[in-house]
Amino acid sequence: MSQLIPRRFFEDPFKYIFEQNIAPEKLESALGSKYAFNPACDIKEDEEKISVHVDLPGVDKKDMHVEVKDHMLRISAERRVDNDDKKFLMKERFYGKYERAFRLPDNIDEENVQAKFNNGVLDVILNKKILSNSRSVSIED
Repeated sequence: MSQLIPRRFFEDPFKYIFEQNIAPEKLESALGSKYAFNPACDIKEDEEKISVHVDLPGVDKKDMHVEVKDHMLRISAERRVDNDDKKFLMKERFYGKYERAFRLPDNIDEENVQAKFNNGVLDVILNKKILSNSRSVSIED
């Protein structure tokens, strides 16, 4: 069963369609399911770099964190619920914390990573090191 539709929905679907004045803090218990903010992520690779693109609409830049350490890329973010003390008639957008970790190959230059956030998309560029499996050996007389 899809996580998008709470199980209790099928017990009495009209209860949730016409339910009104649900306070944000009571929404989770009213739906009977825990929702999570889980944005889409794309990873591309070419000869020079690996690019990670994460859709983070509605997330403030100050609520994002990118870390590269010990061959791991960690991305975390939080999309906060609007606390304007108004009751929701309907609530479909997801809120909460997001965290994702990716193991990186050995040829990533961990000192040369760039991240930028534009139009709701976080782009992380992981440049590759030039690894050489051969070395020159001098010949002695």
